[in-house]
Amino acid sequence: MNWKPRAVQLAAAVTHPVSRWRPAVATVPRHVFTPRWWAWAAPGPRPGIDVDEYLTKAAAERLDSIGLHPQVTACDATGPLPGTYDRIVSTVAVRPIPASWLSALRPGGRLVTTITGTSLIITADKTPGGGAAGRTEWDRAGFMHTRAGPGYPADALSQFTNIRDARGDQITSGRYPVVNVNQAWDLYSMLGITAPGIQHHYEETEEGKRTAWMIHPDGSWARATATADQAPVIHQAGPRRLWTLLDELRRDWLKDGFRCTCACTSSAGGPSRRSATSR
Repeated sequence: MNWKPRAVQLAAAVTHPVSRWRPAVATVPRHVFTPRWWAWAAPGPRPGIDVDEYLTKAAAERLDSIGLHPQVTACDATGPLPGTYDRIVSTVAVRPIPASWLSALRPGGRLVTTITGTSLIITADKTPGGGAAGRTEWDRAGFMHTRAGPGYPADALSQFTNIRDARGDQITSGRYPVVNVNQAWDLYSMLGITAPGIQHHYEETEEGKRTAWMIHPDGSWARATATADQAPVIHQAGPRRLWTLLDELRRDWLKDGFRCTCACTSSAGGPSRRSATSR
């Protein structure tokens, strides 16, 4: 495959004509890094970091094969970082922002990250007091959550089979149609702020029957079922009523819209107001 015209086309689509990233996007063969898929990558004297030693080794070998030799390090990014930086871009989601990131960020430096359980991108600049102040970006993104070891922690959806067809402690009729929350980023983000840890599953049949599940590590769960845009039947159980919370947020969304000015306070004590994406 002649990948170069595709790379040039991608660069024209995703970068500003005078951006210093355009030459990198237009000349790096992304397929070298992920042999079964095309993926974005960029060269430079900046370290890449991942918790998985296999991934850092593979990345370093593939970069080396095309003549690029950035520093690639295996470490837990939620702990101390190997150096200090003018820019930190996190392509994993965190909550809260690790204090070590602000410690490693030089005065006036910029941090870009995504808050776990939301699609909110945070862009923040380090302040003289050691914290960071910034904004929530208009664009949305989602990335995998940080992990501290080689394995992934069990998630709430591992209990999905137990509640798939279970009868709830409370059975009601819903006010709004069934929604795929994972695809409704504003709702997903507001739930992530209001009740962190909820996970979602959604199915739709050829006949138009929609079913959405919500499950939380505290044992709360909800299931809503309806055909097309009809009012759903809702089963809920556990210490919290998750679908009720969702409908309250949808009511506010329809009434006022989401005017999100959330203050995401880092564990270092600095506010980083409003948000952005990263992984």
